[in-house]
Amino acid sequence: MSETLTIILNWNNSKLTVDLINQFLDLDDNCDYCIVDNNSNTEEKDILLQFCESHDDCFIGTENEIYSLKTRSKFYCIFNDANHGYAKGNNVGARLGLTIGYSYFIFSNNDILLVEPVIVGLMKEVVADKKVVMVGPKIEDTIGNQQGPFVKERLRHNFILSLLFPVVIISKKLNFNFLGSLDNTQLKHKEDKLYRLMGCFFIIDAAAFKKLDLFDEKTFLYYEEAILSSKIFESGYKVGYKPELKVIHFDSMSTKMISNSLLQYSLESGRYYFKTYRNYNRFYLLLFAIGKIVINNFWLRVILLIRNVYSWIKR
Repeated sequence: MSETLTIILNWNNSKLTVDLINQFLDLDDNCDYCIVDNNSNTEEKDILLQFCESHDDCFIGTENEIYSLKTRSKFYCIFNDANHGYAKGNNVGARLGLTIGYSYFIFSNNDILLVEPVIVGLMKEVVADKKVVMVGPKIEDTIGNQQGPFVKERLRHNFILSLLFPVVIISKKLNFNFLGSLDNTQLKHKEDKLYRLMGCFFIIDAAAFKKLDLFDEKTFLYYEEAILSSKIFESGYKVGYKPELKVIHFDSMSTKMISNSLLQYSLESGRYYFKTYRNYNRFYLLLFAIGKIVINNFWLRVILLIRNVYSWIKR
């Protein structure tokens, strides 16, 4: 019987979710699986139902039915009655796991490519040190760029460096890092500064996660990892990182990713995090908002325009 539950949040991308579970089954089947659907459309829900019904050991239900579970299954498919966002949506899966006694949770985006087994290795890191309750692997995008981990964000990251975003990009290319992302060589010398992991794939101790009151549901999207890290360190726990293990994240800049609604979520969640967990005053929050608006509404759009023009020229 597995002690690890992998929780995958789905919203209108069921094929990607099913593909990821099949990757686990083929390469790293050391867990059970919980799909939490955030009120996708009917066609997408049908894809999930077809997948779950093809497996005998599968529980299919709603978010209100998870507390009545008495026994474990290999697969769970939970349908939320609304799009709850990242934090509240994932908490549905976590509450299911806590109800039936799982010891570890893996939270994974569905846009993940497994290249090697990672579950046992990540779990060993949590078991080896009782203070370490959350561990992530090395995460790269599809062209090899590393995503995280990160040091604790300061005002300079969100204001000064947002205004100078092109300089930040050039400095990273020159391996002069002041943005906050740590590469492997830097991490060996600055381990005490490791603060935040990427939220697209990590393992966490279930009992500790419960003590931390799960994800903060006051955010819909963005800053969930920063908030969780803040609660982890304030509770005397630590975050771990296992760069010897790797997954690929299909995350890329696109028109969809910089839609006005997503930019607004980023701004609102960031202000909530810095006000609630970092005690920023009104002036600091104003500087944060200015920096966020500049990078979201100007620099990211400029970069996207340049990429589109470059792609057009290459045709």
